[in-house]
Amino acid sequence: MVGLVDGEILILFGVFVLVILGKMAENRSTVEIIPLNSRNNGMWKTQLRLALLRDGLRGIIQGTEEEPVCTEANAAEIDKFVGRRDKALATIGLSVDTSLLYLLDGVDRLNVAWQTMHDQFCRKTWANKLEF
Repeated sequence: MVGLVDGEILILFGVFVLVILGKMAENRSTVEIIPLNSRNNGMWKTQLRLALLRDGLRGIIQGTEEEPVCTEANAAEIDKFVGRRDKALATIGLSVDTSLLYLLDGVDRLNVAWQTMHDQFCRKTWANKLEF
C-alpha cells in the first residue's frame, strides 16, 4: 500500500476484522424458518414459536399482553405495542410457503392468522388422519 505506515496498516486490518466479526455475529442471530407447507406443520409451529419468543413477543403471541387503552399520554406505548404486534404477524406471514399466502390475504390480526393456520393444518378430518 502506497503511503501507509505500519501503524495505519494495522489499524485498517483491525477495522476489517471488526467488520467481518460483526457480520458473523449478525448472521448467527438470523434463523431461517422452514416455510409452512402441507407436510411440515409440527416443525413449522415449533420453529415459529421459538422465533417469536426470541424476538421478545411472548405476551403478544400468548395474548397476555393487550393493546393499551388509547390516551394522549400513552401514544408512544401504543405505537410500541402495534409495532411488536405487526412484527409477530409479519413473522407468521413471511414463514408461510408462497403457495399458501392466500390463506392470510386480508388477515390483520395475530390471533386470526394463527387460527387460520391451525384450522387449515390441524383439522381432525379423515384426510389428515390418513396422512399420519
